[in-house]
Amino acid sequence: MTLRSRRLAIMVLPGLDHFIADIVAGLPGGDGLEVRLFYFRCETDLQVALIWCDQPAQDMIWFEFCWPPFPQLIARTDFAGRRVMVRLHRIEAYGSDHAAHAPWSKIDDVILVSHDMATRLRAAAPYIDVTTRLHVVYNGVDLTRFQPQGEADPWRIGWCGWLSLHKNPNLALQILYQLRLIDPRYRLHISSKGGEPVARDSFMHLLHAMNLATAVQFDGDIAHDRMNEWYAATQILLSTSVYESFGYAIAEAAACGCDIAMLDQPGAAEFWPADWRFHLADHAVTTILASRRERWRDLIASRFALSRQIQQLRRILMKPLTTRPIIDLPADEPCLWLARAAEMIAQSRPPIRIPPLTEDEALAATTLLQSFGYRTSDSQGRIFFADHEDPQ
Repeated sequence: MTLRSRRLAIMVLPGLDHFIADIVAGLPGGDGLEVRLFYFRCETDLQVALIWCDQPAQDMIWFEFCWPPFPQLIARTDFAGRRVMVRLHRIEAYGSDHAAHAPWSKIDDVILVSHDMATRLRAAAPYIDVTTRLHVVYNGVDLTRFQPQGEADPWRIGWCGWLSLHKNPNLALQILYQLRLIDPRYRLHISSKGGEPVARDSFMHLLHAMNLATAVQFDGDIAHDRMNEWYAATQILLSTSVYESFGYAIAEAAACGCDIAMLDQPGAAEFWPADWRFHLADHAVTTILASRRERWRDLIASRFALSRQIQQLRRILMKPLTTRPIIDLPADEPCLWLARAAEMIAQSRPPIRIPPLTEDEALAATTLLQSFGYRTSDSQGRIFFADHEDPQ
């Protein structure tokens, strides 16, 4: 067999490709990695990707989003030793049960965009660490494309996203109403592809009931390569979402010089400074009145640059899979955990470490592990299956 570069096939569902283009463009490098995007419309598309990845010992299949039909497709596909990866966003684990029912025993790696999402995934799939490596890689912004330019309108507030109950656009109207009581020059510009009927109808009803129709401008679905202009013309971006796994619009807007006012939410403190996050509409009004542009770009550059994301992803992709991470047995009801995870343990055979336990608990856990074909590898109580070398 002729030696060649390692190959990565990225499977994408039409309409769910909005987070992957920069990654596809940035991943190939001088150390030998070929990357190709495959749009999945039928199972033949996966077969074409598998044929392209014709050296299973080194090639990889990446599924972008853990979204149907990908979980079912992974479950019934023989990958013949190819490394299988899934990148999970928000809706698969926090908004649906797709992640809970994914065939994790057939997935080598899952990439998440936040530690908060990793916690939520582990809650949805409690034994995922037995079979699958979890990696947290923050999203990245292309700082060459998203940068300040020109003068912004000091009265222009930006809001972007799908009009949905999750995005909570009605709160933006409440804030705008309060601002216009102070100064009627404030306006809200909305960039959106559309919305859910309930959220859209509620928003339009309140828009007219609050006499704000002339203060809100719908800019429509702006092409991604033109969003820089939209952000650059905006004084401050207002985010009213009740949850975001990351919030690309927030990072892009800040890179373009926008100030930020965002509703606080679970996991937001992992990314965003307290100065941005509000709990009350009055607090948002105060933040907008005191807004100053071009003070957050350095934060985005230091933590969320696209180059940093690409570097971390390449490190994961190029790392060999010869070493399996050690699974720490939970101290709370360890035998019950082992019994429930028995099927996944049998499939993946990971090294398992017993924590400090009572003598009876340690004996019971050791006995159960030995019944699975494990042996004790050292005097500290680390347990490995019989044919596994001690990675320490």
